[in-house]
Amino acid sequence: GWCENHLRTIARDHPQDSRRFFQTDNTDVNKKFTELLDKLGYKPERYFIEMSRPLENIPEAKLPASIEVRPVKNHDVRRIWDASVEAFRDHWGFSMPKEEDYISYKGSKYFQPDLWQVAWKGDEVIGSVMNYIDEDYNQKFNCKRGWTEEITTHREWRRRGIARALIVRSMHKHKARGMTEVALGVDTNNPSGALKLYQSLGYKKEKTSIVFRKPL
Repeated sequence: GWCENHLRTIARDHPQDSRRFFQTDNTDVNKKFTELLDKLGYKPERYFIEMSRPLENIPEAKLPASIEVRPVKNHDVRRIWDASVEAFRDHWGFSMPKEEDYISYKGSKYFQPDLWQVAWKGDEVIGSVMNYIDEDYNQKFNCKRGWTEEITTHREWRRRGIARALIVRSMHKHKARGMTEVALGVDTNNPSGALKLYQSLGYKKEKTSIVFRKPL
């Protein structure tokens, strides 16, 4: 209640001509909090699931003949980032990142371009998987997990097997680094059918996260 009142105060100085709402999230495990949110008028808005698969029996997948993957160089990083941002424009909840977001990402533990898999058509980035290994997570949960995240394909190149091939390459990359499993998060209503792709590659659901909203 305190947070809602505080947010109402902040929102008074915001534009009034767009949809306004409170938002929070919860997992499907925490039933008590979901019950509380329901009593407070929050309703499920979107479902996301975390998926994983062991790095065994990795499937085969090839890129189209005209597409190549090459090691990421420093001068390519910004171009890859921009291409990823552009590919996410049609996804739910998208907001254009600011320059400080890019700088913050480059300084974070998740910035590991040596693990990325990037598809190029000449000098154009047409797809990427910005893989990373979170050593803190692995130590906490006593596992060897690599993350196949920020999976994107340029709109004109979707449904040609590019994302599938990049994910398979990512699996091999993680396995070479000593990982025994990979994981990712996905919007269950992803417009490009990502959930079915990940399921076909052997990823299984671990947990569900739910985004709740109520009108402000």
